[in-house]
Amino acid sequence: MIKTLLSCLLLLAGTLLYAGGLPNAPYIYVVGEAYREVPADIVQVSIEINACDKVEANAGKLVNQRMEKLFTLLNALGVAENDITAVSEEISGRWGDAERTEFQCYEVSRQTQIIIRNLAQYGNIVQALHELPVNGLNFVSVDATNRDAITKELEEEARLDAQKKAETITASFGTKIIGVYAISPRSISELDERWPYATKYHGSFSGSAGSMKFIIPQVPMTSEAHVIFLIKDNPANKPATNP
Repeated sequence: MIKTLLSCLLLLAGTLLYAGGLPNAPYIYVVGEAYREVPADIVQVSIEINACDKVEANAGKLVNQRMEKLFTLLNALGVAENDITAVSEEISGRWGDAERTEFQCYEVSRQTQIIIRNLAQYGNIVQALHELPVNGLNFVSVDATNRDAITKELEEEARLDAQKKAETITASFGTKIIGVYAISPRSISELDERWPYATKYHGSFSGSAGSMKFIIPQVPMTSEAHVIFLIKDNPANKPATNP
């Protein structure tokens, strides 16, 4: 059984492992990797509308009126109703001094998030929102509608990468892989779940409302295959014993 490890194996991102609870036969643990940048075809934008009045009900009424105009505009721009999410109102007091002795008004604000699926209209939609106007407009995230299909492709690429690395490493020791003991999309010793799609990708715009320049970032997608391959025992790799 192989019990001596060479540091050069690290160059191939593979490590021969021997520990309790793992296979009793010789094995190699390899991490296969796959990476791809995918063109985004979905953009999520957050919109803020607020109003301020010394009478709280009046501020709320102004916000509702502006929200109705916003929904009318989004409908005219082709944003589907299912792609619009409006959250509850937030109400706070605005004061003219740090000691809060000079009350100015009640501020009522609402956040609305929209999904833009036609990126050719992205600039026109943002410009129209500024002209409405809105009080805040933030780029939230981008995504790709074919994420699931690409994820499956990357998973297969990662598995093939793991196999290639294992074959390269074992061949250098005069042996070969003979089977798969375990395979996981994350570190086999890791117990906590990991969600690979939580990352958000931020962007920005510049210029006036009539000459905005937009850069839609690509969506980076990755996959890992953590694999334990069983390998054929090679007597030549056994440490020498003293007679």
